[in-house]
Amino acid sequence: MKKSVMLVAVVLFLKTNAQQIREVGLGLLEVNTDHDLLLFEHFKDQDPAVQIQCKPLKNGQVSFESDLELEPYALYEGDEEGGYPKLQFVVTQESPLFFRVIVNAKTGAQYYIKKNEKAAYYLTHQALTDSKSERKPFVAQWYVYETWCRYLKRVYVELDPSDIYDKPHGESLVTSKAPRLLPFTVEKMQGEWIKLKKMPLPAANFLHNQNYEGWYQWKKNNRLRIQIIENTLE
Repeated sequence: MKKSVMLVAVVLFLKTNAQQIREVGLGLLEVNTDHDLLLFEHFKDQDPAVQIQCKPLKNGQVSFESDLELEPYALYEGDEEGGYPKLQFVVTQESPLFFRVIVNAKTGAQYYIKKNEKAAYYLTHQALTDSKSERKPFVAQWYVYETWCRYLKRVYVELDPSDIYDKPHGESLVTSKAPRLLPFTVEKMQGEWIKLKKMPLPAANFLHNQNYEGWYQWKKNNRLRIQIIENTLE
């Protein structure tokens, strides 16, 4: 029996399954929810093992139906206020022929998505947006593949500031423990480390005499050490 996944609408931000990720992988793949998605057990297989059906609803939302238990990085059916549907996976392998993705963050189950020469593949969301305004014909079937470096630079990250350092593996910058996770943007990345910049929030969220803009180890042993709130910064 196929399982229909119906998610609660998100008003301002899309909170992801980042905290459930068992494997960080290479980056993230967002797929176009106007098309069904074929999943293969091996990239050389001719027939798909399973598919995810993307069924449009009358209210503009999308119902995702599959024999699989879906727990991807992000799965959101959209909302009546114009929030668009979203289906996004962690990528563990990428080649000119395929993506290998995690379809269930809890179990680590993985399948292959074959690349299609008729589809368009973008490296950023901005490139997808720009393609819609260009004079050449827009390709309706698209994918956006972002490395973690590109992705983290356009989202907000929340983390424990007591683990912020002046440089990777350096000295701790923050001497006072914060009562809650604090939000940052990412300026750059060096391997497992990211350079942080404070979000422009009310001063009460950050101590006045404390320098927070240092380095943080965003992953360790192939696990994320940050919480992510997606609201594009491009």
